[in-house]
Amino acid sequence: MAKRMVVAIHWQNTRLQTKENLQVVSKQCQTFENLIRAARDLRLKNFDPTEAVEAKRKQNARRYKLPRSVLLAIRPEKRVIARTTCYSIGKGSKCVLYFHGGSYVDPPLIFHWRFLQVLTRRAGVCAVLPLYGRAPQHKCERTVLHMARVYKEVCNRFGVENVIIMGDSAGGGLALALTEYLSQKGVELPQKLILLSPWLDVDMTGEYDNQEADPALSVAELKTFGASYRADLPVGHYLCSPLFGLPKKMPPMYVYVGTAEIFLSDCKKLKQRADELGLQCTLKIYPDMPHVFVVYPMPDANEAKSEIIDLVKE
Repeated sequence: MAKRMVVAIHWQNTRLQTKENLQVVSKQCQTFENLIRAARDLRLKNFDPTEAVEAKRKQNARRYKLPRSVLLAIRPEKRVIARTTCYSIGKGSKCVLYFHGGSYVDPPLIFHWRFLQVLTRRAGVCAVLPLYGRAPQHKCERTVLHMARVYKEVCNRFGVENVIIMGDSAGGGLALALTEYLSQKGVELPQKLILLSPWLDVDMTGEYDNQEADPALSVAELKTFGASYRADLPVGHYLCSPLFGLPKKMPPMYVYVGTAEIFLSDCKKLKQRADELGLQCTLKIYPDMPHVFVVYPMPDANEAKSEIIDLVKE
């Protein structure tokens, strides 16, 4: 195991708190980073944007099937909410409406299901995961409108005061865009908004100095799939790039991100803009952690997982 000096940074409003401790980076984390970097590099060999989008079109023309291990071990309940196929896990008076990541083109991974299983068991809540329409067949504007209907039905069942919206990566971007849309339409907002490594700008218009540190993501792929999701909306439209659409009224926001991912700089910008608007936004930055580390079953994510579970239980 490799030992590194880690500085855990907690940004809350304008205060900066630091805590230094010697932490052992797990073998699981090192192995995982090596695997996803190799997979990313393989995808980028002879990468062609047109071919990549067409491959996702063919993939998404097939109906999504739950992995057998998920069916046997987790047993999500399939239900249709607002004409959208959704799966629910766990029981409780509170509900986490969870949007999975996948660059807006991929279905949920087995890691998403396992993460929700842990979350619902330890927090004593229900989680609802919608299979939102994926690009390139489904476009951003329509997807957000459909998820607004799902949100309203979930609120009708649980009560808006018992609903938390959460999402990772593209799902984190969708979660923020949806909440911004609800705010602009005057709809009652969820109790909290929890974003895990959110994708906040689908056109990647910012400066991303830590690209080399990110073992999972590439700007080339993100721009390609982001454009297919944005479709006819203008660059910077908040429904696909919610970094640029914060309204004056939002629920408390909690953002978790690692330093080894491209989205770090945009997460910092979100925090800055929230502060300027007087919104409550807590940004937690975890050194050396890769994209969506919270979702993966490695010991390095345990602290963040426990914090999120406590947030959900509050």
